[in-house]
Amino acid sequence: SSWATQKTKFQGNLVDNTPTLDLPLAQINLPLIELIKRGKSVGDLAKIGNAVSAVTTANEDTSIATKERFANKTGIRVSLADAKNRLPGCATTTGECGVRLDGDLNGSVGYQPIPMTDGSSYKTTALNATRIATSGRQTWIKIETVQYDNTTNTIATKEITQDVLSLGVTEPAPNLSSFYIDGYSSSQDSRSVIKLQRFSIPGPSFSSGPSDYITNFSINSQSHTFVTKYQCSVTPNLVAKATFSTNCPTARDVFAPPYPDSTAVSSAATKENSFESGTLGKAIHLKFARINGTTYAVVPFPIQMYDPREGLPNDDESSANSTFGSDHVPAAGMMSMIDIDVANLRKLLMGQFNTFMPSGTPYANANGGPLQSSAIPQNAGWVMYVSDRRGDTDFDGQYDMEDVFPDNVLQFNEDVNASGFLDKDIWSTSNSNGEAPAYSVKIPRGQASTADHIYYRRGVRLINGTVLPGVYDTATPRDTLGFTLASENGVYIQGNYNATGVGVASGNAVTPPENYYPADSANHIPAAVIADAVVILSNNWSDGNVFKYPFSS
Repeated sequence: SSWATQKTKFQGNLVDNTPTLDLPLAQINLPLIELIKRGKSVGDLAKIGNAVSAVTTANEDTSIATKERFANKTGIRVSLADAKNRLPGCATTTGECGVRLDGDLNGSVGYQPIPMTDGSSYKTTALNATRIATSGRQTWIKIETVQYDNTTNTIATKEITQDVLSLGVTEPAPNLSSFYIDGYSSSQDSRSVIKLQRFSIPGPSFSSGPSDYITNFSINSQSHTFVTKYQCSVTPNLVAKATFSTNCPTARDVFAPPYPDSTAVSSAATKENSFESGTLGKAIHLKFARINGTTYAVVPFPIQMYDPREGLPNDDESSANSTFGSDHVPAAGMMSMIDIDVANLRKLLMGQFNTFMPSGTPYANANGGPLQSSAIPQNAGWVMYVSDRRGDTDFDGQYDMEDVFPDNVLQFNEDVNASGFLDKDIWSTSNSNGEAPAYSVKIPRGQASTADHIYYRRGVRLINGTVLPGVYDTATPRDTLGFTLASENGVYIQGNYNATGVGVASGNAVTPPENYYPADSANHIPAAVIADAVVILSNNWSDGNVFKYPFSS
């Protein structure tokens, strides 16, 4: 009876008796999940029936599906896969198509972004792909502009992979007075939009398991975990490579486990020669870091996060500590993350990097010059679509593990995709194509937090999203530019998103919309996040904290 009164507390933002929203997908009997799935166009591979095969005109998306998918909306599309031919439009091409991230780097493993035009003052860190490499697979990425034509129902794309990656692929190393890396400036990696690795895990120290090769330091009252515990008798900025010390770690020390170098070296001369020639391989990623006055060897590593909701069957924490102990985490909860730096994406889309974009890329050669923000199409704003299918062996965009009450019996609410079957594709030595670990599989926390895994456990995280790409046009609101992030993976939003703060009303008064900043300003952006799952992480979230307390709600 008090509904009308209660509704007014939401300032008209709560509506009742609304008509049903029937999307066009319903006309062709496609479930809503298809909105965020990758498309099926000629030139792609897709799961057709029970096999991964080339898309033909006979089984490509209908015009309705093409129009509805967020993967085809005007803006930017980011795709990752285990093979080049699994990237959009790369199934049949023999030329350049995407970038292999775990390719060759001077005899080692890892992609080096090409320099921007101010490369002498701005540098990026090579991807330490040793830690994302998986036997029998490759790691590929493709970034495209997408322009959808409503009149012809066609999609025009242009590849901008090397151009965007020239901004970097790394979260910048901590900028602290008692920490620095030899040759690493305060601006290095600072423009990265798509972040695949980092130098440290912010947060408290956590037990790392029997193969302890991570160390936590308190630096200027900030706590960080690094991949190293080995001291080196060298001083950054003061010593040449020729004095490569016997006390510095070999590649085996730095990278084991789970991807040790195949060659153990002992003498300083062997290390130096191998390091210079590249035969030592992974040691090319080793960097000298001065931490609280002592020199260590550190390397960048993939961004991994433990998701407590995903790690345990039926969210049952009661026996987790006794099952997994204090130095392991369930493999099922380990999410391999792509961090999207929204602040840097805004700078890219708003033209702040225009004068620095590189020439000589496939895009620049084909379009008469470097990528400019005006060449990234928008339709009342941008849609950024992300699909990371690394580990998705049957290539259907589904994590094949519905047995969340692990008894191998189809329960009433486990059939998420309405297939009529209990999908359960568990990886094992006899099933090396499995997408999921059993809930009983555990990984040492040190390894889990600093090296990639083999499973289809992929997530996208939005960071630094206080102010979004776009402009609120107060004079002509219909000309406002907004921003949508869509993904078939789970999306995590860390910290304030599209909000700089809030002025809370006093007492019991309802806080009005205008108190949620930056209301009614140029930075007041229409925004949406649309994904398989959307998880909110607070401003106080730290990955180190969740590795320390993985079983504490």
